[in-house]
Amino acid sequence: MVHNVSDINDQRQFLLLGHRGSSLLWPENTLEAFVNALNAGADGFELDVMVTTDGVPVLFHDPNLKRLHGINVGVEELSYDQLRDLLN
Repeated sequence: MVHNVSDINDQRQFLLLGHRGSSLLWPENTLEAFVNALNAGADGFELDVMVTTDGVPVLFHDPNLKRLHGINVGVEELSYDQLRDLLN
């Protein structure tokens, strides 16, 4: 949706998107982050999709689990079950 001048009293001709949802306040790439980005006034949100070795799409930004979970293994090197087990 592109807003017009009458929408917000300026000449905004861009979309306001939440980066991985509202990832500064909520866990990134989660439903909670997406809903809260929209509730905060975002027009939409950006998300990241990766595919596990068994073909299951998962929402994850980094190529590996190191930054968020301290495990140096690639998301796309694991099956969905392996990924789930590592994160539980």
